[in-house]
Amino acid sequence: MIELPYYNQLLQIRELLEEYPGFPRKWCGPTTALVSKVIGLKKAAGYYIPSRNSLYYSAGRQKHAWNVDNERGFYIDLSLDQFHERGRKIWVLPVSTRVLREDLNVMEEYRAICKKDSFRERLETIADYMKKDMEEPVP
Repeated sequence: MIELPYYNQLLQIRELLEEYPGFPRKWCGPTTALVSKVIGLKKAAGYYIPSRNSLYYSAGRQKHAWNVDNERGFYIDLSLDQFHERGRKIWVLPVSTRVLREDLNVMEEYRAICKKDSFRERLETIADYMKKDMEEPVP
């Protein structure tokens, strides 16, 4: 099992996001931005490449966003299950995986979305809430 010092924070973020209708479908951008804001992991975007046994195989590659832990050499993904990847809420994959492929053009699209004021305001509100909640001692 992989030990991540911020794993409990990832779980808290995931649990908060699960309260929103439709999560995780089409939530990869906001999820990635939130993880970056709260934990400090780098944002990445590109394509999800479905395996042959995936329900999405016939659809081909799909635009997607996730986080990167460069220090440990992992992709961290809290919304990969939107593609019916089963078994986990938090995916920790080696950067050598064939499932996720970084693409600079897709990253530019996500950056443009993240620059919108309405997106930034919502993200700041959620990030501030998460940081305060994580700082409070557990009784």
